[in-house]
Amino acid sequence: MMSFPVVEHVITLVVALGAGVVGGMLGLGGGFLIVPYLSLFLGFSMQKAAGTSLFTTFFTSLSATLTYAYQKRIDYLVGVVVGFAAAFGAFLGAFLTQFLASNVLRIIFGVVALYAGLNMAFKKDKKVGEEGFSKNFFLFGRFVWRRILTDNRMERFEYSVDMVTVFVASFAVGLLAGLIGIRGGSLEVPFLTLVAGVPIHISIAITVFMGMFCSSAGSIMHFMLGNIVYPTIVFLCIGVFIGGHLGARVSRKIKAEKLRKIFGFIILVIALRMMVPI
Repeated sequence: MMSFPVVEHVITLVVALGAGVVGGMLGLGGGFLIVPYLSLFLGFSMQKAAGTSLFTTFFTSLSATLTYAYQKRIDYLVGVVVGFAAAFGAFLGAFLTQFLASNVLRIIFGVVALYAGLNMAFKKDKKVGEEGFSKNFFLFGRFVWRRILTDNRMERFEYSVDMVTVFVASFAVGLLAGLIGIRGGSLEVPFLTLVAGVPIHISIAITVFMGMFCSSAGSIMHFMLGNIVYPTIVFLCIGVFIGGHLGARVSRKIKAEKLRKIFGFIILVIALRMMVPI
């Protein structure tokens, strides 16, 4: 598609490393950084930026999942359910990109990023966990799983999850992921934590695990549509794999709430830039 001088390889690697660190720490895939970089700085169409980014986020998920698995903070039962829901959504979303203009996808990306940025930067934290859905409205009836999880440091987590509601929401997140090339963590983590009542660190671990399903399904369709660009993908994958591992490791040492607010402001700037390109 285009020639890549050494400096662009290096910048791509650094961007991917940063996206991986943030993604592994907060349960994001890094797409909110990678898509604008590919679209605004490397000149990719939104279809190719979305496809390349979504393929990359699989390696963020894989790297961070290995670390969270060691920490025993992944609720695999919930993770598989939301993972398959998001995978179906991502496959459909990726398929729909061929019918939408690049500018339309940029606007969709900007709107989703604007919502995610406002949510992360300004929404106050709530204490959730033990009550789960017992004090929330049920959208699709009540099919609640009571969950008890103990990590490798013997920290105990208790919460309840309405799986029908979570399944539908995860499908919607996957649909957006396939459309605009994000893994959906910026939407899934707040939903699991603030609505479903899952503790924040478990929400992040579940979302990271879910990301492998979501990104792989969407990537298959994007690959079939020719939306994955080489050799950019190689440097992105290396960066996010290393970054995802580092981000998951330090997630216990840094308060995710503070970093989420900082990252929220960054996303707000990116959202405006994507919607109103200069």
